[in-house]
Amino acid sequence: MLFAVFVVALYLRVILPYASSIQGGSIIISDFDPYYHLRIVEYTIQHFPNVLAFDPYVDYPNGFWIGWPPLYDFLASAYAMVAMALFHVDYQVAVATFPAVLGALAILPIYYITKLVFDWKAGIVAAALLTIIPANLLRSMVGNLNHHVAVEVLFPALLFLFLMFALKGELTFAKVRRLALTGEDKRTLLFAALAGVFVTAILLTWLGGFLFLGIIGAFAIVQYSIYHVKRLSSDNLTIVSIAMLFVSLITLLPVSLMSHFGRVVDTEHLSLFQPLFLVALIVIFAIFGFLAYYMRGMRRAIYPLTICALVAAASIGFYLLKPDLAVTIFSGYGFFTQSGVLQTIAEAQPLFGGAGGFQLNSVASYFQILFFVGLAGLAALVYRLWKKQDEAALLLAVWSVFAFALAAIQTRFTFLLSANVAILSGFVIVWIMDALIGKAYSEVAGIHDAGAVPQLFGREVKYTQLLGVFLVLLILLLPSINVTASYAKNVPAIDPDWAESLQWMKANTPATSNYNATTDQRPEYGVLSWWDYGNWIIFLGNRPAVANNFQTGVSDAAQFFTSQNESDTLSIVQNRNVKYVMTDYQMADYQGKFQAMALLSGNGVDTYFTTQSYLNENGSVQQQTVPNEAYYNTTVVRLHYMDGNGFSHYRLIHESPSSVGTLGGTEIKAVKIFEYVNGAKIAVKGNGNATLSLNVTTNQNSTFNYTQSAVINGTYTFIVPYSTNWTSYGMQTANAYNVTVGNSTKSIAVSESDVINGTELNLSF
Repeated sequence: MLFAVFVVALYLRVILPYASSIQGGSIIISDFDPYYHLRIVEYTIQHFPNVLAFDPYVDYPNGFWIGWPPLYDFLASAYAMVAMALFHVDYQVAVATFPAVLGALAILPIYYITKLVFDWKAGIVAAALLTIIPANLLRSMVGNLNHHVAVEVLFPALLFLFLMFALKGELTFAKVRRLALTGEDKRTLLFAALAGVFVTAILLTWLGGFLFLGIIGAFAIVQYSIYHVKRLSSDNLTIVSIAMLFVSLITLLPVSLMSHFGRVVDTEHLSLFQPLFLVALIVIFAIFGFLAYYMRGMRRAIYPLTICALVAAASIGFYLLKPDLAVTIFSGYGFFTQSGVLQTIAEAQPLFGGAGGFQLNSVASYFQILFFVGLAGLAALVYRLWKKQDEAALLLAVWSVFAFALAAIQTRFTFLLSANVAILSGFVIVWIMDALIGKAYSEVAGIHDAGAVPQLFGREVKYTQLLGVFLVLLILLLPSINVTASYAKNVPAIDPDWAESLQWMKANTPATSNYNATTDQRPEYGVLSWWDYGNWIIFLGNRPAVANNFQTGVSDAAQFFTSQNESDTLSIVQNRNVKYVMTDYQMADYQGKFQAMALLSGNGVDTYFTTQSYLNENGSVQQQTVPNEAYYNTTVVRLHYMDGNGFSHYRLIHESPSSVGTLGGTEIKAVKIFEYVNGAKIAVKGNGNATLSLNVTTNQNSTFNYTQSAVINGTYTFIVPYSTNWTSYGMQTANAYNVTVGNSTKSIAVSESDVINGTELNLSF
């Protein structure tokens, strides 16, 4: 039965979404991070077993030491190399099924955890639920090459499973001291060691992996206190915890020391920090264990109070000694807070939050009703723990409390929560089924004569019971199945206008060097866009990105796009050596990404909006927030909505095919690319109001009139970005600029070399 669930899990994750996710031998999903994983996999396959560590194409021109630890990309690359050898396919096709296979494999530890804590029937249901929960499927489908599938469900489930097995043991300090270990004791240590291996796997996959050690630490504090109150030995917990952490230390340390930051303490990279943290945890568990051992005869409240006092004192001391490091750890690498860039990331928003306040839309889209079934299961589990102590059940309860809390704080953790919802909902559903037809099921299982089955069901099972079973399946399972199947069959593809624009950029702009990142050589120029699109620019466009999805370059990007004057943008462009700027309608949309730019620029969203009062149709006074002059004067709006009209150094060189609306009768295209140039200088001598204009036709055959104006009293120099008779990039311009001063108009031609070199031309009136 478990194998059948595994097959269904693969079907939902590979077969159904395949046509939407893989086309022409390439992954085309809409997410951003998978494209950077593809970049790392591409590099790793070429340089196996070395994983890309420093990327000169990120945070251009500085380059960037990648914060992701290397294990997931190493495993994905090895998987791809095997698939390429077996099936003779391109590496993107080869690696595409990797997250789906990991997602399907996760049902195995989920089954065994549920079986261990509850029973095998609940285990089967939990495995089936994990297969169909939308939140889980979304992160584990073919093509969604993201480390979440490994580090938030599979690896933690294996860690907790082996730890639960180890906690069933009966190791004592005396046995270890005398090395008088039974076969069962050795198995306990083996399970502890395996748990340690998966601690290492988590830490080598995700910097935030210490979250799971925090869960284990919280569990340990509660479990030690329970042991003390009940006068039970806590030796096994101490030995298992220290063994687990020690195995993790010795398996992690060599990899950590070989990394670039292996000799320094750096929380943003794999460094000496991780091994030192494990050492600190070993010391902490040793203190907990030995205090429990020597305080076992004291009053019941003494030990818990002592532990709480020690934790509080250590936390305060740590904060006073290393405040920045302490804040990083106590905030869970920012997972418990929403500040800075996190305020603008959709997946970092609260699960129940929304523009209109409290809402259940996200819960429904990720879990349907199973979220609340899981909550009920957690309540029932806590009640069971109150009645009867059980280490595995307590660990599951603490893990689940953290999972629900994290998902409530940040929506990104719905995938992590999917494991707990599956386990707890599996328990609830089986409990309901047992209440409805459990007795009949037990008797059927004992029947050897098939002819007696109808009589049994007529006697033991009522139609109302069957109706109840049907309703359980209909209400609890069918909605998730429908949503999951819909998600699997309709995977959002990368925006076609972005794909077209990036393919165009790759083919029509000067290639930059060192794309394979074989050295730390700086590429020739960078591309500036909002950080959301950075990974696409790097992988699909093969160009360096100033700002990307690691939130590098965010401040400069925000300052650039919200600048009120072109002169304010030039220092950013010159310091970052930017040659091309990419915009899209979402960046310019005041209800879209613009608000994130405004927030992160430091100017605040209110700078660009004005509250106005108006009379509604009922005659009542209401207020509305509308964009003000500052918004329309921002660089992003002037570039995207006005084609960069009036700018001296930015010229439109490409716009994508799709129109997203009109402004002043002119169609607005979805994505636009601008080139930064020195600009030709036209020194105009005369007196009066001056206007300069040039007709421009874009690659999409739309036209606009490029203009500048000034009041001249002597000589004024216009700087212009377009050459005349210009046919590069599919663009076309008129054969001359028309310059009008007062009532007199003259024409002047500008060559491409004039624009590139900043040549000065003269025109007198």
